[in-house]
Amino acid sequence: MFRTQSPTHSGYGSPASSPAVGPLAAQRSNSYSRATRLVPVLRALLIIATATSVLSAAATRLTYNFTPSEPRGLYFLAPGALTRGDLVTLPIPRTLDELVRSRNYLPPRFRLLKAVVALPGDPVCIDNVSYTANHILVSTVAHSDASGRPLTPYSFCSRVPPGYAFVASAAPSSLDSRYAGPVPISTLTKAIPLWTY
Repeated sequence: MFRTQSPTHSGYGSPASSPAVGPLAAQRSNSYSRATRLVPVLRALLIIATATSVLSAAATRLTYNFTPSEPRGLYFLAPGALTRGDLVTLPIPRTLDELVRSRNYLPPRFRLLKAVVALPGDPVCIDNVSYTANHILVSTVAHSDASGRPLTPYSFCSRVPPGYAFVASAAPSSLDSRYAGPVPISTLTKAIPLWTY
């Protein structure tokens, strides 16, 4: 003969039929609860770490120009081959290093922002009057800076040698190839305007 069990208030049978919750089961339950509470914290830490890594990587690809030779603002540093007209950043050329340092033109390790006006094989002429590239006038050539101190143009009238480029800005006294001569292409990094004014 089958024996039926009277339902309890919960409808799941008598308390005697439920397995007892021992100390080990309670400990596992508490551990699970703690682990569950840690998940959002770990997720937030992961997001913060990822965002920090991304922003840090992005920061190394950005530069800010505050000189008047090119539009002031924020630029993205992009890899890739250069073409005429590209804006590029470059370290102060060695031929200008002493001049820049002695006159305190720029902070140490400052990077210039200039336009590429000539690449290997292009004709360039720099004399006491003008700076031309590919037979187009880039700018006139100043013989003194804003304070009246003398500037000596880099005398050149030939084709750009392999591995080098000529860079420029429109200002007559711009610290570019008119005073520095050809600069190694390997030192140039393309700069794409993101926000300028």
